[in-house]
Amino acid sequence: MEKIKINDLPNQSLFQKGKKNPMYGKVDELSPSWKGDDAGYQAIHLWVRNNKPKVTHCEKCNCTKKLEISNISGKNKRDIKDYEWLCIPCHRNKDNKKGFIGKVTKKIMGEIRSKYKKGNVFQRDLADQYGLNQSTISRILNKKRSRYI
Repeated sequence: MEKIKINDLPNQSLFQKGKKNPMYGKVDELSPSWKGDDAGYQAIHLWVRNNKPKVTHCEKCNCTKKLEISNISGKNKRDIKDYEWLCIPCHRNKDNKKGFIGKVTKKIMGEIRSKYKKGNVFQRDLADQYGLNQSTISRILNKKRSRYI
């Protein structure tokens, strides 16, 4: 049996590497996978972490502990001005005062439970709608406590 080499395959352009690859350099808005403002919670937070200049001190208490990106308005939008660098204690304290349990408010958990109880909706649809993982939706519906919700 004769071995097939990659160069002998009919769609060899799919295997091009580096600058020869048609997708080379297509990041952010140029990528066909770009979702813009429709991206989920984690994708937008990653984008903000990569694009917002990191400071050395917490923007609230001025300490030098480990810093996290914190959303100011509570809306998941792609706007660097709507995020700040906070130390973990300030971030948790701020989220708890806003009624957040992790990244999900008690109000949103109530909405999710209500929509699911009415029927005609799948957990994965709720996950897409709220920018959460399906496993997080499951924990909310089963009223299981987690440090992530």
